[in-house]
Amino acid sequence: MGVSSFLPHLRHIKVTDTIVTDQTMTLVALTARKRAQCPLYHRWSKQVHSRYGRTIRDLPWAGRPVVIHVQVRRFFCRNARCLRRIFAERIPDLVDVRGRLAHPLRRALRRVGLALGARAGDRLAAPLGLPTRPRTLLRMLHALPEPEVLTPRVLGLDDFSFRRRLVFGTILIDLETRRVVDLLPERSVAVVAHWLRAHPGVAIAARDRNGSYAEGVRQGAPDAIQVADRFHVTQNVVEALERLLLHHDAARKQAAQILLPPSPLRPLAPWEQRAQAVSHQRQAPTVTTYERVWAMRAQGHDIAHIARTVGVGRPTVYRYLSMDRPPTRIRRPQRARRPIDPYVPYLLHRWDEGCRNARPTLARDPRHGLHAIQPDRGPPTHRLAPSGAERPQPDAAAQGESVDRAPGRLPVHRAA
Repeated sequence: MGVSSFLPHLRHIKVTDTIVTDQTMTLVALTARKRAQCPLYHRWSKQVHSRYGRTIRDLPWAGRPVVIHVQVRRFFCRNARCLRRIFAERIPDLVDVRGRLAHPLRRALRRVGLALGARAGDRLAAPLGLPTRPRTLLRMLHALPEPEVLTPRVLGLDDFSFRRRLVFGTILIDLETRRVVDLLPERSVAVVAHWLRAHPGVAIAARDRNGSYAEGVRQGAPDAIQVADRFHVTQNVVEALERLLLHHDAARKQAAQILLPPSPLRPLAPWEQRAQAVSHQRQAPTVTTYERVWAMRAQGHDIAHIARTVGVGRPTVYRYLSMDRPPTRIRRPQRARRPIDPYVPYLLHRWDEGCRNARPTLARDPRHGLHAIQPDRGPPTHRLAPSGAERPQPDAAAQGESVDRAPGRLPVHRAA
């Protein structure tokens, strides 16, 4: 039984030697054909000009990466009008022209890249005996032909942001296969209508309550049925329920007292009393504004006059008038603790001493744990300056020394 019987991509080469080591398996081979075909004029030739070697990587055997060293011949073209005159024989079953990866290995790496991406695929391929690089996987993925866009019967439209709150686009999804169909650079009526005209056949368009999508579907696919998807329906119901409960705060609390069992009251701790006092103090301006709005409305003033006099917007006036009691204070979530927070007092102390460079600050006293932060990207000490203070301009000589010298070799007058 020959090698080509179970390795069909090697049927046009003849293995002459095998070198097995702990790391790799090397196959030394020759091409098996007696003649080759010119790639320009497609004429066969047997007249050999010279030989050269090619190194090709193949799928691993028993966990060992396989390397094939094959000797390839150059032939004279028998056509006198051939511009090349000399051509190298191809091995189409094994490798592409000027390629270094065998077809089975290329297919395996392409599947890994499509499933995991470049970096994760590189980490998985190494223990499988498929050593590669992230850039190689990216090149393979970019070389793949774009899949044919089939017009979905049930199309979902929604917006997404290229840059948060600044630049938005439109994502189109086949809701039957749950696959992304296309990405549009905008969420305007013209762009959506143009795509639908270019891809006729959409029967159902599921969208949110954005008016531009509704008009775009009416212009591009007038026969399509427009529906609201379950996510946006639920989201709209939740928002409407929140607005309703906000206007009936007293009834909501009364219902909560009826449904929930009464809990025994406990005395507040001193810190809780202080927090409650601060909360009431911060809520006092809102309560005063609410009372002024109701008082001016009782006197017969219109909404615009109330808004100008009190100093709030007309939507706020409408919202206060629809509420039977002052709005409750909404507590904002506390900022997450930053890794630099434990070292802020020490950095402020160094700032007051006149240090404006992060590298000497990190090298000054490693007992504070600041040595764990990368010196090249130190803590933003310029943000610790008072809001009204002018930021000092850095000294050019100090910058040069902080870059060119190691932290431990800084002169004493620069470290202070």
